[in-house]
Amino acid sequence: MVDVSIQPVSPASARPATPAQDAKLASSAASPNANAAADVQQAANAQEAAAASAAQRKANDSAAESKEAVSKPQLRLSIAYNEEAQRFVYKGLDTRGKTISQYPTEDALKRIAFLRQAISDTLTGASSRGALLNTTL
Repeated sequence: MVDVSIQPVSPASARPATPAQDAKLASSAASPNANAAADVQQAANAQEAAAASAAQRKANDSAAESKEAVSKPQLRLSIAYNEEAQRFVYKGLDTRGKTISQYPTEDALKRIAFLRQAISDTLTGASSRGALLNTTL
């Protein structure tokens, strides 16, 4: 294992003053200790960047989830059977139980119930001829 220590460098001593010192610095940079120190520093920088990127993604994801939870009302599905129309009714209810959406609509259920009753009356003979034309919805 190579022992690497990093010393702080002041701006005045950061650049060698003579070409001889440049050559000495270049030869020492080629040594294994200098390369190992550079590798360690690069690895530390890469880990910091990856950690910062992961933290940013996590923050963005949680912000998006909280925005979505606030923007969309929490709905629950209610399925009931309408006896008059003889149909299942699907309702989207909010947290207070208020109907947000419904299929089939109330108007459609009334029409279906009316038509079922008219057909039933016609088949059993309980109504006169043309009963569907003489009534309004």
